[in-house]
Formats: sequence, structure tokens, C-alpha cells
Amino acid sequence: NDLVKAIFSETSKVTVAALQGNAGAGGAMAALSCDFVWTHNHTILNPHYKLMGLHGSEYWTNFLPARVGNEMAVKLTESCMPVSVTVAKDIQRYNCTQSK
Repeated sequence: NDLVKAIFSETSKVTVAALQGNAGAGGAMAALSCDFVWTHNHTILNPHYKLMGLHGSEYWTNFLPARVGNEMAVKLTESCMPVSVTVAKDIQRYNCTQSK
């Protein structure tokens, strides 16, 4: 929680996340809290906690709806479905540059 809050609260620096592999739950949300996210083009994201028996940070409510809108934010966090980087980029969840 402290890390995610520190990242999304930072306004004097540009924040960047780089994902080499898959990211789920807090890892996906921590990356999303950054200004920019770079990923490998085969990365799979699982932006939910429900099926893991975890109760993660709710800080995502501060930045996910702003990126994708309320309806898509609910869909992403409630559907418990994995999201490819291509789909994530299409819905603007991640403003990623895919590397080869």
C-alpha cells in the first residue's frame, strides 16, 4: 500500500514501470499507478484479487477509473479475466511500449 500510494502521489517526477513478465493483483496495480508502463509484448495482466483470496489495496480506485472509465474499471476488477498487453493498450489501461 505504501509503495502504490507513494507512486501515484508523486507529482514532481515522472514514474515508470517496466514489466518483463506477467503481473497480477498488486503487481498489475502497482505498475498502473505509474505514469508510464513498458511491457514485453507477451505479458499477461490479471488486474484482480477476488479469486486469489487476497484483499489488496484499494488505491487503484484513485487511478484506474481515470484511465479507463468507471465501467471498464469495474469490468477489469470484477471479471477476474486475464488481459493481454494488446487488449490493455487498446483500452488504455497501460500506455505501454511493447518490446520484442
